[in-house]
Amino acid sequence: MKKIFFYTVTILIFLNIILNYNFSYNIIKNNNILRNFILLAELDDEEEIPTGKFYGEIYLPDDIDTFYIGDDIQLNIIINDPNKPIVYANHIKIIVNEHIIYDNTIPDDFFSLTYKLSYEDGYGSIPITLYSFNRNNSEYTFVQTINITIKNQLPTGNFISPNNSSIYSKNSTIPIKLNANDFDRTPSSKNKINIFISNIGSIYKNDIDLDYFEYNYKLPENIEYGNYYMILEVYDFLSNQYIETDRIYFKVIDALKFQNISHNIFGNYSDVNSSYSFEDDKLYFRIKLDGTLLNNEILEYGISNSENTPIYTHTINNISQFVYDINLVYPLVPLKTYYIHAKLTSQGKITSIVSTGIKLVSINPPEISAKKYKNSPDNIIENTWVSTDLNNKGNLYFTWTKHTVQSNEDYYYEYKINNNSFTSINTNEINIPVPEGKNKITVRTAISIGGYTKFSNEKTFDFYIDDTPPSISKFILDDRSSIGEVEKNIVENGKNIYYTNGTDTYLVLNINETLSGLNKVTYGGNTVSISDTTGSIIINENISNYLLSLNESNNLIIPLVISDNAGNEVIINDNLSNIFVLDKTPPSLIHLFIKDNDDVYRSLEPNTYYFNLDNSKLYIDVIDNLSGLKELYYLNTENNNKIPIVFSGEKNLIEIESDISNLNFNNNGEKNINITISDRAGNIATYTNSSTLFFDKDPPQFKYIVDENGDIIKDSNGDNFYIGYILINSSNISSELFPIKSGLSKEEPFNIYIPDNYTIKLIVNITDSHSGLYTLNDMSLDLMGVFNTHNRSIYWNNYNSGYNEKIDFNLKDKSGNINTIQLNNINITNKINFEFESYINNYNRKNIIKQYENIDNKGEFKKYELGEY
Repeated sequence: MKKIFFYTVTILIFLNIILNYNFSYNIIKNNNILRNFILLAELDDEEEIPTGKFYGEIYLPDDIDTFYIGDDIQLNIIINDPNKPIVYANHIKIIVNEHIIYDNTIPDDFFSLTYKLSYEDGYGSIPITLYSFNRNNSEYTFVQTINITIKNQLPTGNFISPNNSSIYSKNSTIPIKLNANDFDRTPSSKNKINIFISNIGSIYKNDIDLDYFEYNYKLPENIEYGNYYMILEVYDFLSNQYIETDRIYFKVIDALKFQNISHNIFGNYSDVNSSYSFEDDKLYFRIKLDGTLLNNEILEYGISNSENTPIYTHTINNISQFVYDINLVYPLVPLKTYYIHAKLTSQGKITSIVSTGIKLVSINPPEISAKKYKNSPDNIIENTWVSTDLNNKGNLYFTWTKHTVQSNEDYYYEYKINNNSFTSINTNEINIPVPEGKNKITVRTAISIGGYTKFSNEKTFDFYIDDTPPSISKFILDDRSSIGEVEKNIVENGKNIYYTNGTDTYLVLNINETLSGLNKVTYGGNTVSISDTTGSIIINENISNYLLSLNESNNLIIPLVISDNAGNEVIINDNLSNIFVLDKTPPSLIHLFIKDNDDVYRSLEPNTYYFNLDNSKLYIDVIDNLSGLKELYYLNTENNNKIPIVFSGEKNLIEIESDISNLNFNNNGEKNINITISDRAGNIATYTNSSTLFFDKDPPQFKYIVDENGDIIKDSNGDNFYIGYILINSSNISSELFPIKSGLSKEEPFNIYIPDNYTIKLIVNITDSHSGLYTLNDMSLDLMGVFNTHNRSIYWNNYNSGYNEKIDFNLKDKSGNINTIQLNNINITNKINFEFESYINNYNRKNIIKQYENIDNKGEFKKYELGEY
């Protein structure tokens, strides 16, 4: 049964944890509670006779034992009487400082009670005692006493009004509103307060019926101006003394009042009222106040033509300053008297003031106009640049409206230029010199009345003078054409020369304009676009269309007209000592030809030139009549070998000589040469030779002699020969071709016998595979082109006799290439006669003279034989 009861109690504990957090928290926090419940489980067994002891406990949650009167405290009680009948509940009594707060049964062994502490409980250390009622003897049994401390809770109180920094004047009433309360007083007691003001003392010390209290206090008449504070004290019943609970500060000031009214005289406000003002429609005046500024004062003012009839047309609420400078627009009449009325409401008190009479005198600023001279037809417009009259340079004529004279007025005018001092005059016109630049003339009217001088508002006129035309420091043409590079930086005879072909050419100007600003620039009637107007202005204007419309010239004049915003103009017609050359025509190629080293034009056929690399020169004739030649280069199209030639601006016909070897021709045959010529103006022309140029680097060849069938002639030893001969009689019948077997060297002389009436022809076989044969021993050859072996070139010469002859064969082709062979020790004689003329004539065929062996080694032969084929 004990275990069942224990489990039941445990379940109840956890149910209480869920339903009553505070209780569960206290159980968990205070181990004694858990211990007591375990004890109850051991003692309270309804099925067994109680054998345990009585148990009881009272405690506070969270170990808090200090409180104030009015606080709620929670008393927790655990109690069990094992001797009581089971059918009865536990009965307890709780006493707080001899004051019974509970005497009754409790529904369970655990009981919680909330109690509000009151003044009856006292303060300091207070006992709380728990008793348990014993039903056996009907007496209360002491269980436990715990002690708590009840502290004195100080009273509270605060001012609702006045606020901190409030301001009051003498004799004013301060409305006081406050809250006050002492929590420790008895229910039958009233709160007691004391209101205290510094330097005055207590102004109220008494009971108040409620926590809220209102009281009006009037400041004494003799209170001094200055700063004060007000203290609220609330009576503490427990300590039997007044406690300060609030304090505020306030100020006592003098009421606001008028000091005077003054009006503006000659630009200054005077405290002494004056009888003059100088405006036709405005009255300037000053109201000065004295005293202390508050937040609710009101100032009213107005103008009246009666001293005793005030008119208030303007209001200033919540005056915030002591001085007000005011101007009123009013339909005022000059020389009539007016009065300024003002009314002040301060601290509920109203005061008023009126000024002395004010008479009005009108004064207005003059209207200004300006001209170049007095009779100029046009006025100068303000803020506009002008150039002054050329005959009166630097002077401008100004005039302005005259002032209307009134009685007792002494007026004059004053003017100044820029920041100079004013100059006084008695007329309304001036003709004065003014500097160039932006100027300002200021004019005002001055009036003297009653010993005072008043100036009108100043009237200004802004005018801009520029008598200096723009200047130009740079005037050039800049040809930026991409076709050819233009020659630049050319100086001749102290003048800079600028060349152009007119394409992509810019007019470059550097113009200086410091005053009115550049307005317009034209060249030849064309307008230049302008971006900057003052300072050093650089202009780059493309004038190609203009130049291309002009004729070529070696001294082109481009007329310039430059004007500024003041109308100054400069006309330039001399290019600033520069020379502009307009050349739109490229150089011309007049002739291209080739010479050999012998200064012979190698043009054997019309427009055909033969050449080699060793002894030929290229000649090019070019001309440019305007800007002059700049550069030429010729190009071998075979290998793109480029040879440049630079000129120095030569004009008219120029002939260029160049070694043909510079072109580095490699292969024989016809060649093309491209020639590009440029002039100083950037014009470029490209030419390709119109003539045929034939290149031949190989010399002509001597070949072995051949017979009529083209077969090489050989002797019995099978040797070949380069030279042979034939004999020809008077009937022009020739013998067969005999080879010259020796004689090509000095060691082997060769004898040739020529019969009477015979001539000899030396035969060589020659050929040229490229340009063609030209001469043999300076004898012209009509043979051209490529030769086969049947074509024999013949060297003619009649030899009657000779001994130890040396014969040279010099062979030249059309390109000047030379090949040479030489015969030495040739012996020719004509001592032997033959008798076969008739035979040859009769048969008219070729005859062969055969030569036999020598008889006597003296050059004579004993036997000859005439044969035929």
